[in-house]
Amino acid sequence: FTATSSPGLFQEILQTRPEMRLDGFNRSFNNSPMLVEIIRNGQDLNALLTTAPMVLARGARVEDADGSGLTALLAASAAARGNTAFVQWLLDSGATSATTDQSRQTVLHHAAPKAPGDVIRLLRTRGAEPAVTDRDGRTAMHTLAASQRASIDTAAVLLAAGVPFDTPDTAGNRPLDVALERGHLELEEELLKAGAEVNRDNARGTCPLFEAMVRNRTVPHVAVELMLRYGEEPEYVMRKHDSSSRNGCTPRD
Repeated sequence: FTATSSPGLFQEILQTRPEMRLDGFNRSFNNSPMLVEIIRNGQDLNALLTTAPMVLARGARVEDADGSGLTALLAASAAARGNTAFVQWLLDSGATSATTDQSRQTVLHHAAPKAPGDVIRLLRTRGAEPAVTDRDGRTAMHTLAASQRASIDTAAVLLAAGVPFDTPDTAGNRPLDVALERGHLELEEELLKAGAEVNRDNARGTCPLFEAMVRNRTVPHVAVELMLRYGEEPEYVMRKHDSSSRNGCTPRD
């Protein structure tokens, strides 16, 4: 397992130890299987495409998962590098696009924050269901909104794939609410263009315009202008309140 961080050394060990089995798990790191280890340790695409078949030939299984339910396909889908060919290889080797981790997050949940659009499109064509939610009712658009970069190019791919963009999670927050909390202005506008509703409360019982004024972390006035441009009513009466607003108040209040 230690040698997985060095593709050359790892391949040399395999070539000199033909009897070595690789169907074990790394007990010291979340019970991680070998395929997940080589992805996690950052092997480049060419190394992955060389090493992974050798690993499967030594007894590893493509659907083996670590202690959190992370399989090789979930790990590869989440990678930022352009590894579409490796994701394709995993699918052709028996990985299923319907796999989920212990939080019930799918390949699309894992791909949304970092993966290139080609990976998301491939997963969709291979059967990944766009409307599946995780244990907390979040869609892949929620995970994109909660991510650090929240690419609008990825948002466009998810929208084209049919991922719900205005569905609340079990707490009552929609992707727009999450994007407002994280200060992702471009994603906010992309969701509003797609038809996200503005006169609607979040889990705190406050509306997007209120959130833009109070919580937006970047440029609040731009977020406020955005909400108003897409039709939010300054006199909209919020359903309930948190500690920073009065019961039944409006954003204007």
